[in-house]
Amino acid sequence: MGAEHDRLNKKNFLAEMSLIAGQMAPSFADDVRVITEQHLDPVELYNAELLYGVRGIDIEADEAAEEAVSSLLGAASLEQLTQVIGLGGRGFRALLRLIAAQRVLPSTAERITKNTLIYLPRAN
Repeated sequence: MGAEHDRLNKKNFLAEMSLIAGQMAPSFADDVRVITEQHLDPVELYNAELLYGVRGIDIEADEAAEEAVSSLLGAASLEQLTQVIGLGGRGFRALLRLIAAQRVLPSTAERITKNTLIYLPRAN
C-alpha cells in the first residue's frame, strides 16, 4: 500500500489543485501554490505569532506608545521605549502593535525581543 498509495494520493492531489487553479478568477489570484511548514521561516513565524497575540486595543498604552516613538531619532530598543512609556507590559504590547501596523520597523530580521531596536520608517 505504501508507494502505490503515495502515488495515488499525489495524483489525486495534483488533479484537485489543477481543478482549483482552473476555476480561480484572474482578479482573485495569479497563481495557486501549496505552502507547508517546511516553507516557513521560524523567525518570521515566531514574530507573526507574537504580533498576532497582541492585537487588540489599549487606548492609553497605544497613545503613549505613539507619543514615545513620535520624536524617535535613529533607533531605540523596545525595552528603552517601554520604560519611557511607563506602563510596563502594556507599553511593550503597544509597541508590538506599532510594529504590526508598520508604524515602526525592527532594525534587523530577528526574533522580536525587548532588545530589538526599532526605528521610524522614512516618509516617501
